Amino acid sequence: VGLTIDKKVQNPSNKEFVDNLGMNDMRFGAEQNILFQLVVKNTGNKQLDQVFVKDVFPTFLSFTGGQGNFDKNTRTISFEIDDLKVNESRTFTLSGKVVSADKLPNEDVTCVINQAFATTEGMAASDNAQFCIQTNVTSKGGLPIFPPSQVTTTPATGAEMLTLLGFIPA
Repeated sequence: VGLTIDKKVQNPSNKEFVDNLGMNDMRFGAEQNILFQLVVKNTGNKQLDQVFVKDVFPTFLSFTGGQGNFDKNTRTISFEIDDLKVNESRTFTLSGKVVSADKLPNEDVTCVINQAFATTEGMAASDNAQFCIQTNVTSKGGLPIFPPSQVTTTPATGAEMLTLLGFIPA
C-alpha cells in the first residue's frame, strides 16, 4: 500500500508548475496571485477509501481559492479524497495571494515554503514547494527607489535662447 503527494508552484514567467522557485528564479511581488498544484496518487495495490489532505499556507500568503476548507488560524486548507483507485492520481489547484506591501518583512527578498500532507490508513506522505517574494526594490544605499515624476510643462525656448547661439563660436 502506498501514497504520494506532489506539491508544485506555478512559475509566473512561463506558467509551468515546478517543485521550487529559488532566489535566482522569478519572484512574486506584493498582492500578486500564486497558483499551486497538488497531485495525490495511490501507488499501492489496493483502493484507498479516504485520503485526508492538508496544505499549510506560509506566512505572507492568503488563501484565495481551491478545494477544501481554509482555517485562518492554522493557515491550513483541508479536504478529503474518496475512493482513490490503484495507480490513480488526482490533481488539485489552489490559489493564494501575496499580502500587501505594508505586511511584508523589511527585507529585499523573503523565501517561504508551502507544505502539503496526505494521510490514510496508517500511511502518510508530504511534499513542499518553495517560492520567493520580492518585498521592495531598494537602491545601493538602502533607500527606496521611486518612479520618475512626470513633467507637465516644457521649459521656455523663445527668443532669449538666440543669445546663447552667439556663444557657440567662442
